[in-house]
Amino acid sequence: MGVPLLAFVGLVIMNKEMFVQNPYSINAATLSKGKELFEQYCLQCHGAFGRGDGVLAVNLPVKPSNLNSLPLFPAGFIEFAIKYGGDTEVMPAWEKVLSADEIQLVGLYIRTFNNDFNEMEIQMND
Repeated sequence: MGVPLLAFVGLVIMNKEMFVQNPYSINAATLSKGKELFEQYCLQCHGAFGRGDGVLAVNLPVKPSNLNSLPLFPAGFIEFAIKYGGDTEVMPAWEKVLSADEIQLVGLYIRTFNNDFNEMEIQMND
């Protein structure tokens, strides 16, 4: 189950996990693995491009987040939300399903949805 909004905000403010840098480099291999995991666990709700328009989204009481804005949050924010669940009861916590490494890889891939993501970053870190 997700964490209620006020509790989520409190966890965000107090939790140092929110500010931990993702240890993975942005390269073709890490993005490929992150995409594979995203497609397996996240696509049904968030959609192929992370806009919250997956096939299950229409039946949910709260629309899934549009992930295109998440990369602007502090390092660790995306991974925190994946691990502990979102700010509603709809977004599940994935910490018992995905390993810490898998969560990091999904978070890295989600960052590519942002319009400001620079494809050159992939080439520089390849």
